[in-house]
Amino acid sequence: MMSNADHIADVALDLLALGALDAEELRPLQSHLAGCADCTRRMAEARGRMSLLAFAAPSEQPPAGARARLMERVRVSTAAIAKTPAQDFAAPRTAMAEFRAPRKATWSLGWATLALGLAAAALLLWVNNTRLDRQLQSLQQSTAELQQKQMQNQHLLELFAAPDTIQVSLTPMPGHLGTPAGVQYNQRRGLLVYAGAMPPLPSGRTYELWLIPTAGDPINAGVFHPDAAGRVTVMMPPLPVGVAPKAFAVTIEPEGGMPKPTGAMVQMGAVS
Repeated sequence: MMSNADHIADVALDLLALGALDAEELRPLQSHLAGCADCTRRMAEARGRMSLLAFAAPSEQPPAGARARLMERVRVSTAAIAKTPAQDFAAPRTAMAEFRAPRKATWSLGWATLALGLAAAALLLWVNNTRLDRQLQSLQQSTAELQQKQMQNQHLLELFAAPDTIQVSLTPMPGHLGTPAGVQYNQRRGLLVYAGAMPPLPSGRTYELWLIPTAGDPINAGVFHPDAAGRVTVMMPPLPVGVAPKAFAVTIEPEGGMPKPTGAMVQMGAVS
């Protein structure tokens, strides 16, 4: 029987937490724990360590006779502690040092292995999430482009099929290159398509189409650039519905377009 001045060795607490002691070995330890708050606290810590080690340490079969040898060393150490005067417990317990050092080393290695595994899992999760985010963004962009194209095709069908769609021819102004172009416009729907052939412009310049109403200032109908062969067929952004046109014109403006015409007029066509 231990007195309250004695303390249970760390290795004995670990074996108790693991359930590795028989009934005869358990009785004196349980009796001591019932009256020692310090050992009771350390016992709780031992149980926590053993629970974590169950996840952090790989499962291995101990060599034959390992338990018997370990228990014999525990009994020898416990007997030595029981014979030691209470005042001598302030000194280091060298008899148990060889147990504590390997256990602490194994404990540190277990934590390092667990931390490394968690870090690797976190890195893998981050990489997978980043890849999925990129794929999602690409899919969302493709979906938006497809929806826009479908809407544009629907508008084209509505424009060409509508009986009130008008067609206006635009001719190059004197001194400017290009071929005759055409505009199809539906006043009721505010839909407009331009098709023609124009020479490319220098960087920083763009073609801008204008709807000249029967009353009021020209209305910006959108900007466009010919392709490499000089051709252009484009559905312009929707215009305000109900605007009656007098003519259509194309000017050369700074990139991005202007709210009012400022550049040279290169094409024009009146509504007949």
